[in-house]
Amino acid sequence: MIKISRKADYAVLIMASLAERALTETGPQPTSAQEIADHSGLSRAVVANLLKALTRAGLLDSVRGANGGYHLAQPPGDISLAQILEAVEGPLQLVECAASLEPRPTDHRSTCNLFRTCPSRGAMRVVHDRVAGLMRQIRLPELLQLETRASFSDPTLRSLR
Repeated sequence: MIKISRKADYAVLIMASLAERALTETGPQPTSAQEIADHSGLSRAVVANLLKALTRAGLLDSVRGANGGYHLAQPPGDISLAQILEAVEGPLQLVECAASLEPRPTDHRSTCNLFRTCPSRGAMRVVHDRVAGLMRQIRLPELLQLETRASFSDPTLRSLR
């Protein structure tokens, strides 16, 4: 079954919260890790680890100092769901053999013996490409429009998680 991890789900929550702030404020306003943790109901340690990964991926900028924090490195409309998921989980890979045209010679343990002859590989490649393409098309503003239970920045969000 295809499943987005809790870690990736939390990363989407954080990015959507920062996108909501970016769309309602003038200019990038840094938000502290503690403020994100308080608003999301996540532990500060979880938030800090996700912020680090999202910053490393170039999706967030960090600002040091007393008024420091994190803000989106790009306009919300330029950030896709795929970028967020890949920042915390690595490359999208529904089926290992579908993600590449050639087996990885350095990883013999995970290379299937049927890589070159598997009859379902082509079909899995189509599924992989379509799902990955859809994830690349979904942008942060669309995620904000889809959220119906509460605002991402609503302090009551904690009770929903």
